[in-house]
Amino acid sequence: MDATLERTLATLGAAIPQLQAVVLSAAPDGLIAWCWTRDREADIALGFAALDRAAAQCLEGLGSDLDSRGLMLTTDAHSICAAPLREVGEVGRELSPKLVLTSVFAGEIQRGMVMLHGTRIRMRVREALDGVWAGGPWRRELAEFLLGREAPELALARLSETSGVGLQRLAHASELDARERESVRAAIDRLQTAPLLN
Repeated sequence: MDATLERTLATLGAAIPQLQAVVLSAAPDGLIAWCWTRDREADIALGFAALDRAAAQCLEGLGSDLDSRGLMLTTDAHSICAAPLREVGEVGRELSPKLVLTSVFAGEIQRGMVMLHGTRIRMRVREALDGVWAGGPWRRELAEFLLGREAPELALARLSETSGVGLQRLAHASELDARERESVRAAIDRLQTAPLLN
C-alpha cells in the first residue's frame, strides 16, 4: 500500500511543484496513517495530529460533523488544505476510521489553486486506496489494519511474525494463496484483540 501511495504522490509532486507534503490521518484523534514529503523528512506530519484534533473540536463546536468538514490555512509562505478523504454522499466504501487528507503547499499559490490541487490530490489518493481495497475483503482488512497504526512498518513486521507469512510475501499480497490469506486474517484478528486484553 505504501508503495502505491508513494508512486501516486511522486507523480503529483512532479506535476505540482508547490506541493510539499501530504498527510493521511484518522479523525478525530489525528493519528498519522501515512505521510509523503518532498524532502523525505516525515517530521512535518507530527504537527498535524494536533491540528486535526483542534480542528475537529472547533468544527464540532459549530455543529459540523467529520464528514463535511474542511479546513484551509494560509500564511505568507505556506497554504494548508485539509478535508475528509471521502465526503458525504460520495459513492464508494465506508472508511473506518474516518480519514482526513491534508495537503501542504509552499510559496505563492492562489487559494483557488490550493483548493483545486487539494481536491485533485484527494481524488488520486482515493483511487490508489480503492485499487488496493479492490483486491477483495481480505486485502481490505490488511489495508485498514495498516492505516490504523501509528507505525505501519512495525505493524507489518508484527503481522508477518504473527501470521508466519514473510514480509516479501506480504509485499505481494495479491499473490498469497488461500492458506496464507487465512493466516493473515487470523493474525489481524489476534493483533487487533491483543490491546483490549492488556
